[in-house]
Amino acid sequence: MHYPDHLRIITVCLAWQNGFISIDSAPLQKSYMTAMEIWLLERAEPLYKIYPWKALLRAGSRGCAETEYGQNLMQKMMMSYDSDPKEYARLAGFGYRMLVIIPIRISRMKSTD
Repeated sequence: MHYPDHLRIITVCLAWQNGFISIDSAPLQKSYMTAMEIWLLERAEPLYKIYPWKALLRAGSRGCAETEYGQNLMQKMMMSYDSDPKEYARLAGFGYRMLVIIPIRISRMKSTD
């Protein structure tokens, strides 16, 4: 995904001020995502289900954080699904679909006002 620099700066400032650390967050505006990224997000669940769990664990923890500390936190969270990786795929797929569907519905609501 393409994150504008000003969003990263705001997130860092808010994190510093309020003590909030987010594990894997995404912009809620469709304009920050390419058409291919949106298409893939809508299909993440079946892709995650066929992806080998150990490889997904490595890719997921490395892809969501820049620091080793953040990667370890993500890996720890993902490991809670080690006994049922398909549940992780279902939850991740649901979350990604919400990132795509909710902004579309909000923009449609705004256009009808």
